[in-house]
Amino acid sequence: MRWTLPAALALSALASAPLPAQQADFPVDAAYRARILDAVASRVGKDYFDAKLAAAIRSRLSKRAVRAAYDSCATAASLSTALTQDLRSWSRDRHLQLVFSSEPRPLAGPGASAGTGEDAERGAARNFGFYSIQRFTGNVGYLELGRFEPAALAGVTLQAAMQLLANTDALIIDLRQNGGGHADMVSLITSYFIGDQMKLATLERRDALAPDQIWSAAYVPGPKYLGRPVYLLTSNRTFSAAEGLTYDLRYFAHATVVGEKTRGGANPGAFQQIDEHFAVFVPTARVVHAATGTNWDADGIAPDVAVPAKDASRAALKLALERLMADRPADRRFAMWKEAHDDMFASTR
Repeated sequence: MRWTLPAALALSALASAPLPAQQADFPVDAAYRARILDAVASRVGKDYFDAKLAAAIRSRLSKRAVRAAYDSCATAASLSTALTQDLRSWSRDRHLQLVFSSEPRPLAGPGASAGTGEDAERGAARNFGFYSIQRFTGNVGYLELGRFEPAALAGVTLQAAMQLLANTDALIIDLRQNGGGHADMVSLITSYFIGDQMKLATLERRDALAPDQIWSAAYVPGPKYLGRPVYLLTSNRTFSAAEGLTYDLRYFAHATVVGEKTRGGANPGAFQQIDEHFAVFVPTARVVHAATGTNWDADGIAPDVAVPAKDASRAALKLALERLMADRPADRRFAMWKEAHDDMFASTR
């Protein structure tokens, strides 16, 4: 069973779950709609990381005029779409959203957690987010990451991927279709591209005495990818944890971002189940990145080299080959890089 995003919001992936498949809609009457609005107001008001904004949203959802605007929402999809759009308009937080499941989803008991067996099975069916690994002409590696599964499940696949890419001269990481996932996988991937253990970010929570810290790993299995050009491909679908990896590698591994501006969702959180059909995603922390003291929320990440997303892979390969030739003119592989570059790009000058 998976939560369903309204069609109008299908491009906004979640921080802790894969994009769910669209399901059948179902009707909601006035009493049921009121219960959902009350529950969203309560969950956001209690747990959203920004207490002042949380109180403002809760106050809005208590006003008769605001609630009357949802009277025309007679289905789960229309209510989810309208409320999500309002939550995001009021907060500028693209993680805030109401989602639904047409099939009843069993209510989790106190302290319950997702079944690791089911998670592992779903992750394996997606190859734990590793969609494509290639070696392009000129010995440039290519890795397409479509999703960040938990590091405990995906770490072995990451190790294998990095071993396959270890002998390439430059690397392109494709995040154009990546809507996010688990932050521990982001920090593990980042660890392969920086030499020493490093604090990446802190998470400021509403009631915590001290913020949580996110660090890269001191040790990773297999070879690190250091001292070579790295390019990140982005689009307007790149979101959440995928933006986190983009931010980490840009500032700590000097990676070049190629493509389009990302969507802009930084604040992590979790689904809170309302009943068997509805859940609300509530961000419970604010990311403060160690390199900048801020984050990419709402604004997104602008590319270093702006090109349409569909052209980003080719643009990055051209940049990689030109960078290798410029930085290493005496290298014995110079002729290979030049031949690859001229074969692919000489006619486009």
